[in-house]
Amino acid sequence: MLSNYFGIIGLVFANCLNMSIRACFSLHISLGDKSVIALFREVLSHKWFLGLAALGAAGSVVAKVLLTYVLERILQR
Repeated sequence: MLSNYFGIIGLVFANCLNMSIRACFSLHISLGDKSVIALFREVLSHKWFLGLAALGAAGSVVAKVLLTYVLERILQR
């Protein structure tokens, strides 16, 4: 419906609206009787989550250093 009125921009807005509604509904189902703080505490205390977060942070730093090095080498030529 939004894509008919606003073209491709309307399609993007409609998709954003769709995903936000899905996220809210999923959070509502996931919480049940729990609070948001209890849910975040469970997620953050999970070892896999912490490992992936640490790996992502380290990978980000390494990628930045390597990219900077490569760009400096290219610009020196």
